[in-house]
Formats: sequence, structure tokens, C-alpha cells
Amino acid sequence: MEFVDGYPLDEVWFGLDGGEGEGEDKDKDKVRERRTRVLRGLAKAMLQLGKYEFERGGAPVFDGGGALVGVGPRRELDVQAMMDRWLGNEDCERTPVYAGIGPFAEPEEGYTALLDLYPCDAEANTGVDRLLRMLVHFIREPYSPAPKQEMGFVLTHPGLNMRDVIVSERGDVRGILGWDGVRVASRSLGNEALPNWLVRDFNPFVWRWKPAPEFWTTTRGSDRQEGSEGGCREDAPWVLRGLRDEYADIVGELKRERRNAEVNVTKQSLLALSLDAAVKDPRCRTAVLRRILEKCSRMSEEFDFDRIVEVLGRGGYLDGYKLKCLERNFRELVERGYVRGAVVW
Repeated sequence: MEFVDGYPLDEVWFGLDGGEGEGEDKDKDKVRERRTRVLRGLAKAMLQLGKYEFERGGAPVFDGGGALVGVGPRRELDVQAMMDRWLGNEDCERTPVYAGIGPFAEPEEGYTALLDLYPCDAEANTGVDRLLRMLVHFIREPYSPAPKQEMGFVLTHPGLNMRDVIVSERGDVRGILGWDGVRVASRSLGNEALPNWLVRDFNPFVWRWKPAPEFWTTTRGSDRQEGSEGGCREDAPWVLRGLRDEYADIVGELKRERRNAEVNVTKQSLLALSLDAAVKDPRCRTAVLRRILEKCSRMSEEFDFDRIVEVLGRGGYLDGYKLKCLERNFRELVERGYVRGAVVW
């Protein structure tokens, strides 16, 4: 292990001084430049992992000499087991519980493995479970040209967050931490996916952005932030959308080999990462699914979360037309970052 001199990204993302005070407007350009430099550095680093391709997903297995020899089961935090333990005994230790899952031959198995550990025993839970699996089924995997048709999985960071990225004052990436638990994931969740903090607005369980008071008297194009109750700062939804587009453009520019143009893995990871979070953590599952349905809804095509969960929970199905509209809007959300005529930001 070597010393890396720099700042955790969460200390400089909004500016070295937090982006507040008299110099805020003056520093906006510097903040934007720093963010662009960070995103470009991250994309370069993550794309290097693309050379490690595998036939199955799970966790990399190494021999005694440190050589990579295959893929085995992945160790995943079992939030459902932890919740069951806490609810059953309030005095229990708050120690993490892990489950071994995989290896996986098919990408969709990697998404649903944790769901399969806990069969649903209630109508509401069944409806949420079926809706989640339905949306996961909408995720497309990129095509790999021969002779790599079997290589549907790639080495990737277990969950890239701001605290894992060390940068200079200018935004040059100095190091990436948090490799404990590195995994072999499907390409839709792999090294070309967005950094986790760029998809926070699709998980209301963790996203705490609020419009600043002057928001209602100024143009929406402002990138001003508003802190949460806990004091942390969040990017506005339109700022996050712009950053996602910027990162996707950077990845596309840096990639030498173009895969199937029908699947932009980076853009699609907005929903792939959100659904993966919903699978892993039952506490945010309903919030994420409700958010996705809201973002897929138009005035003329509303997807009511409660109604859909009720129908699916009773063993019913969405009618063919509604299902077709949902998948079409899902694709539009992937490609555009929004659905035209959507009723929410």
C-alpha cells in the first residue's frame, strides 16, 4: 500500500470551500472544470478494467501466487437478513451479515440472486418483487463480437462512491480506493457504468436535495444546490442529468472498440444501478421503483405504482398495451435521460 496525496472527492466536488460565500459565483467555472477533469480521469481508469472479461459473474478467485484463476461466489451484504435480526431483537449487535451468491452464467441471475433468497409471503411484497423483476428484465446487455461472445461479464469496482476517489485540487484523479469486494459483474453494471453519486436522484431513500428558496423566483437552469437536514449537499436533478450525459460522452469518446450501438451501457446504467440498489436494499426498494415509474409516466400514460403493485401482487398482469408503453418509456428514459412530457423532474 502506498500513500496517496490528495482530497477525498466529496470534499472538493462542490468547491474546496464548499461552494458557499461571496466567491460562489466566481468559482462556478472552476467547479465545473474540476468536475469535468474528475469524470474524465475516472472514465480512463474504469475503462482499463474492460480487458478483464469473464464467462461468468461473481467474484475473482486468485491462487496462492496472486494469479487470477477464475470466478467464484460473491460476498454480498445481506440487508434483509440484518433487518430481520434487528426487528427480532432490538438489543442485537449491529454487525453486518453477508450472503454468498453466484457464480452466475446469465447476467439477469446477478440482479435477482438476493431476491431469490427471500421468497415473498405477502401480497404487497409479491407485487413489489414482480415489478422489480419486470424492470430488471428490461435491462439489455451489449453484444460482444466473436470470438468474445461468451464473455458477458467484466471486472468492476464494487460500488464507486465519492469517498473512494482521491483527487488533486485541480480534480486530477490520484487514486481509487474501496477495492475490497471487487466483483465480476454483467456489462450493464460493469466498468462503463456511471459513478454512483450521479444516479442518487433515482433513490429518494438517500437523495436529500431541496430547492433553494430563490429557486421559485429564478430560472430552473441555475445549478445552485440546497443542503439536506444532515448538512450534506446535493446536486439538483437537472445538474445530475447534465453530468450523466457528460460522463457518457467521455466514455464514448475514450472507447476505441464500439459495441452494439443499440445499447449504451453508460446511459442505461442510470436504471441498471438504481434497480441493483433496489434489489440489494429492501429499505429503498419501494422508493426506487416508485421513482422509476414516475419518471416513465406522462400525462397521457401514467404508471401508478400502488395500482400496479396491487395487480401484480394478486397474481395478475399488466395488459399488453400498458406493458409495451412502459418498456418504450423505459428505453426513452435510458436514451434521453428523461421522458418527453414527464410529470416529474
